[in-house]
Amino acid sequence: SEHRFQEFVASASDWMWEMNKEFKFTYFSNVNSQPRLLNLIGKTRWEVAGIDPEADEHWGKHKRVLEAREPFRNFAKWYRASDSDLRHVVSAGRPIFDENGMFQGYRGTAYDGTEQKRVEDRLKETETLFEAVLDNAPAILEIRDREGCYEFVNKTYERIYRITNEEIRGKQAYHL
Repeated sequence: SEHRFQEFVASASDWMWEMNKEFKFTYFSNVNSQPRLLNLIGKTRWEVAGIDPEADEHWGKHKRVLEAREPFRNFAKWYRASDSDLRHVVSAGRPIFDENGMFQGYRGTAYDGTEQKRVEDRLKETETLFEAVLDNAPAILEIRDREGCYEFVNKTYERIYRITNEEIRGKQAYHL
C-alpha cells in the first residue's frame, strides 16, 4: 500500500505538504516536477508570501486557525514564486498529533489555481465593462433568459419604468 500511495502522490497534479509545529514546511511531494517547492522548506506560509500575519486580516485569521489546531480548506492566496511569477495557490490542511495527543504540525494538499483565478478575474472585469456599457447606453436595454425572466436591465430602463434591477431580476413581464 505504501508503493501504491507513492504512485498516487507522484501522479497527482496537486502536491502534498507537511509542516512542523512551528508551521514551517518540512516536506513537499512532486518536487521533481516543481523544484521551486524545495525553496519553501523551513519557511512558514506567511514567510513564503512575504506577509506579516499580524498586519493582514486574511493571513491573521489563517494563522489563528493554525494556532487553534483546526483543519482548513480552500485557503487561497497569491504567492510570489519569483520576481516575475505570481501564483494563486489553494490549499487545505489538517493538524497531526502523535499517539499521546501532542500537536506535531499539519499535513495537507495544495494546487496552483493561477490560470483559473486569472480567467475568473478577467470574466469579472468583462462583466463589469459590459454592464457599464449597457448602463450608459441611452436606449432601454434588457437581458432575459430562455424562460423570459429578466436577468438585467440597464439604468435607462430603471429610470423610465421606475423599477430596479434587484426588483425585476428573475421575474417575467406578466409578473410586473
